[in-house]
Amino acid sequence: MSHSTPKRYFRISPDYAPERRIESKQAMQLPEGSEDKIRPGDGVVFAWWKSHARQGEVVAIGIITSVDKAAGTATLESVSVNRCLVPNPQGYRWWRQPHFKFADNVVSRYGLPMLFDQHFKDR
Repeated sequence: MSHSTPKRYFRISPDYAPERRIESKQAMQLPEGSEDKIRPGDGVVFAWWKSHARQGEVVAIGIITSVDKAAGTATLESVSVNRCLVPNPQGYRWWRQPHFKFADNVVSRYGLPMLFDQHFKDR
C-alpha cells in the first residue's frame, strides 16, 4: 500500500506503542486527550524525551490508518527508526508531555516529511 506524505505529525511517548514493540500494522491505545485530534493519514513519531541530553530519541515512526474514537484506539503501520530530534529551548515543555502535535515550522526543521517518505513512500 502506497502512502502519501502526512500533513500533520504527532509525537507520542513509546509507552503507548503497541505492546511496547514496534511492528508493521498494529493497534495501539491512544494517549488520553488525543483521540479527538489524531486522524487517519497523520504521522506519528514515537520518541522518548531525554532531559539530560535535551533531545528526543526516536524509536519508531508510523502512519495512522484508522481511529476508533469510542475505544480510544488507532491502527497504524509503523517501522523502527533510530534518530535524535533536538528541540529549541521553547520546545522542551512540549517534550515533557506524553503527546503533542508538532508545529509546522518544527516539522520542516526536523525533516519529518523526508523521513516518512524514506520509510513509507513505496510501501
